[in-house]
Amino acid sequence: MSPENLISSLLDVELSLKRLCPLGGAKCELERERGYEAKEWIVGFTRNVEVSITQEYGLDKYERLVLDLSVSGEDLDQVGITLGYLKPWLHKGRKALSKKPDWCG
Repeated sequence: MSPENLISSLLDVELSLKRLCPLGGAKCELERERGYEAKEWIVGFTRNVEVSITQEYGLDKYERLVLDLSVSGEDLDQVGITLGYLKPWLHKGRKALSKKPDWCG
């Protein structure tokens, strides 16, 4: 699957989940709003540029493919963290090495 199709598929799944659950899995309204902002940033950051998969880690416990993306030569996660749209959440395989980042505080 191309990175563009992968991102499109992820957004389609998210839109379906929003219809089923008003908070979409978020623990609070602030987390939900920050999620929308992060999604908007990722869509804009990856639009009409070269996106490549730089590392695949396999499936997480929910059977989602975990990977690293490079956007025009920049690591998507590092740029997102620097801008405040993303937070690190380290895993080893399917196991989280730390608690899920808190977006509600």
